Amino acid sequence: APRATAARSKAASKYCEFTLTVDDFFIADHLVMGQKVLPGVMYIELMKRSVCAVYGDKFKNAYQIALNDIAWVQPMVFTDATPRLPIIVEVTERGDNADLKVLSRDKKQLYAQAICELSSGQQVLAEDQSFSHLKAQGIRFDEIDLSAAGLAQYRKVPAAQCYDLLRRHGITHKTRLQGIKALYFSPSTVIAQLQLPSILANKQSPFSVHPCLADSALQAISILAVARDKAKQTRDQGGVQTRVPFAIDRFQQYREIPLNAWSVGHVLNDGKKEIWTIVIYDAQSNVCAVLDG
Repeated sequence: APRATAARSKAASKYCEFTLTVDDFFIADHLVMGQKVLPGVMYIELMKRSVCAVYGDKFKNAYQIALNDIAWVQPMVFTDATPRLPIIVEVTERGDNADLKVLSRDKKQLYAQAICELSSGQQVLAEDQSFSHLKAQGIRFDEIDLSAAGLAQYRKVPAAQCYDLLRRHGITHKTRLQGIKALYFSPSTVIAQLQLPSILANKQSPFSVHPCLADSALQAISILAVARDKAKQTRDQGGVQTRVPFAIDRFQQYREIPLNAWSVGHVLNDGKKEIWTIVIYDAQSNVCAVLDG
């Protein structure tokens, strides 16, 4: 896993340095249109590590860090000519927040950006209060039934079929990024049983959010998006396009995500646009993290 070197200070900004290589499993096993690309969830990991390096006194655990307005500006692509990329994460404090940018070492390429709430590590919000935005959207996150009886109302799709579907739409996940064990969906909801592949299961995880599990939660919502696009194509005679996330409004983690987890993706339409939300649960149905997009 990439490690941050000592933070360097320059004016109001601080920098953390990382070096990523094509041999990192989350790059080697993630192909978009045939190219090895850094998964979007790894930008979140790099940003959280950088915030911890710069503001370690504010955050006891990396999962306390809340990120807003996450945008993937351009993909980080690895080729035979560029098998190793040194990058930096720029951290610029602005009042109660910090602006985060993932940049090439020479700062000519901006890959991703986000805003960190510096106060998020100093307070523990009651879960009912912090989930108010979910309730406002009509998402009954606290009533999810992950039992066999509860899942019986959804259509079950085998994991192999999920990855074949994504591959046919331009996104290939090799073994170490195949964290979907089973998937259940309805027209507006997708539930994924997540499990770390056996090849990784016995290794100690250095990640605040394991990229296999986090990416698999996004894989599940992508499958729902493809299914909805297919239904729309049938109605409108349009085409189905590859779906790659480029922005998330907010990522908030409330507790550690276990190596066996569940993700529930919801899609709501407010009449103007579709609103996507992913909630990650542990086996006891406790909310571990929420992604709003």
